[in-house]
Amino acid sequence: MSEKEYDELWHYSEQFTRDRLQRSELVTMAWKEGERLGNRRTMELMKSVMHFRSKELELRSAFPAFVGRW
Repeated sequence: MSEKEYDELWHYSEQFTRDRLQRSELVTMAWKEGERLGNRRTMELMKSVMHFRSKELELRSAFPAFVGRW
């Protein structure tokens, strides 16, 4: 991954969490998915992976986002 791609993904991850460890995990998962896709990899696909992965992080977080109704 180029430094430009990393910076773009890191900046994009900020909208999902402020926690540096979770942001790092999101960027890593997006990078791994990009490696799996090979030459079909695009920034939009990697951002999409990051978006869906962030939903999983919310559910297994020690302080999860509110899910459902009271």
